Amino acid sequence: MLPEHLLDTEPVDRLGRWGPGLRDMVWANELPVPAPASAESEGGTYFPDAQWMTVRSRTAGREVGFAAKGGHNEEPHNHNDLGSFVVAVDGEPLLAELGAGFYNGQYFGPDRYDILCTGSQGHSVPLLNGTVQRASREAAAEVLAAENAPGRALFRIDISAAHPVAGLTSLVREFTFTDGVLTLRDRFEAEAPLDITERFMSFAPIEVTAPGEALIQGETAALRLYYDVTAWQPRLNHYPHVRQDATGTTVHSLDLRHTGATAHFELRAHPE
Repeated sequence: MLPEHLLDTEPVDRLGRWGPGLRDMVWANELPVPAPASAESEGGTYFPDAQWMTVRSRTAGREVGFAAKGGHNEEPHNHNDLGSFVVAVDGEPLLAELGAGFYNGQYFGPDRYDILCTGSQGHSVPLLNGTVQRASREAAAEVLAAENAPGRALFRIDISAAHPVAGLTSLVREFTFTDGVLTLRDRFEAEAPLDITERFMSFAPIEVTAPGEALIQGETAALRLYYDVTAWQPRLNHYPHVRQDATGTTVHSLDLRHTGATAHFELRAHPE
């Protein structure tokens, strides 16, 4: 049988499918059941085929999880999300992936990526000259570095192929995760000035608390963000979002804006 910590509390899933519930009832395994991973453990994993980096760390009494992705924008159930990432504190996603949206005709039609949760506009990735990432197998990340160890990781990718912006020559995104603190660095190179928006998405409210500082306040934990206010101007946005189960909610973004042909961006995220 499945380990108890993986069991669902409902026999039918949120889409009303009876098949997975029936499978769970007849699924048997005579092999010993592994014990669940300890909440005290730390570790990281890189999945080279999918270009996913995941790592978690326990620091100052908080468990912090981080994950980021490369890949390409023609994956199964695709979202246009090269370079997207999440940060969770004690299991609560504060920089978040919105997940699957409500299944309707638009969701599976030519306007799929106009929906917030499937287009890059609803992910924690840059927007260039007001445009979003394109959907294509050619819109693929190039992995430049992928290293991890207990409680720490380095992940560097070039995601410029996803952005249909004339004159863009390079967009390199680098994540450094060390002892629960994430540092994100983006480097932009273009032949002409770009209007750059660095977007960060959350289900939790976001507040600009001081120049160069913002706070994402969750129900049980918080994440404080630091950036260079002399170069990047903040703006808070709020968007309606319909979940897969048809319930509505409001999600939030912190947008940091800058104009330039060459730009360096750095964000530090500290759990609280």
